[in-house]
Amino acid sequence: MNKLNQVKPMSNLIKKGTIYVGSMIGYYKIEAFKIEHFFTAYAQYSNAVCVVFLPPYETKRRYILKGYNPKFVILDGWGHPDTPGESSYRIENDSKFETRRILLDSEFADEVFESFFSDYVNAKNPRILADYRSFVPSADRDYRIKPRYKEFEGSEHGTLNEE
Repeated sequence: MNKLNQVKPMSNLIKKGTIYVGSMIGYYKIEAFKIEHFFTAYAQYSNAVCVVFLPPYETKRRYILKGYNPKFVILDGWGHPDTPGESSYRIENDSKFETRRILLDSEFADEVFESFFSDYVNAKNPRILADYRSFVPSADRDYRIKPRYKEFEGSEHGTLNEE
């Protein structure tokens, strides 16, 4: 029996979905199968957000675990647009411009994604399964609580070893 079947997920299994993941320099899109999202103990957080998924054409499930400032949006199905790329950060035919954000400021990436995502939701009305952008995990972990999977003990990203 593999490790993933030993623990019941807190959320329903999403057969096919799109995950938008926020990082310090922007958001990126992952289309995947068998998506689970739940809370688990990680570092000082008792309820860090974890997303486990199976990328297409791969056999091992991957996970992304974020304690501080988790920025996940999970949509039903595939075919959703890519996040704004570098072209949306450029200003053509100008060598100087003013902004209230410094280079690589995560708040700028959040504003760009928020604008893109709200326009997309208003135009196409996709089914949003989970949105953790405004979730703030509590940093009051009781260290007697064990993580859901042993693989979560040391890293934020990785694969699950299913034996």
